[in-house]
Amino acid sequence: MNTEISKHFSAQLQDWIDAIYFDLGLSSRLSDRLEEVIRRNTIVGIADKVEVYQNQLHDVERKLYIIEEKINQQKSLISNDGIEFDNAEIDQNTRHQQMQLSRKMKRVENEFIRAKFDCNTFLSEVFTA
Repeated sequence: MNTEISKHFSAQLQDWIDAIYFDLGLSSRLSDRLEEVIRRNTIVGIADKVEVYQNQLHDVERKLYIIEEKINQQKSLISNDGIEFDNAEIDQNTRHQQMQLSRKMKRVENEFIRAKFDCNTFLSEVFTA
């Protein structure tokens, strides 16, 4: 029984899950730091700026949770109780969904990189001012 495709897909899905959890952890820490800015500052308008970055992070988090759900659905199409299906059982639709997940994951990861950069830049400006 040849299961190379499903093993590859399973490994890819697990890598994405690991990346999602890592990104969610970073996002949570950034949100905590943004909340700290509000607690420490009395600068007029700072809350409005913080809200922009919090909204960016929340938007990315929402997208990561959606992808996580789709990954879990995809797992059921390539394995059963951790046992990968034979390559012959991996149909074209499953392969197509895997490619779509890959594209979505890359797009959301890029969004998170931008949001993280913007947030870190803002935090650096606030904490060094």
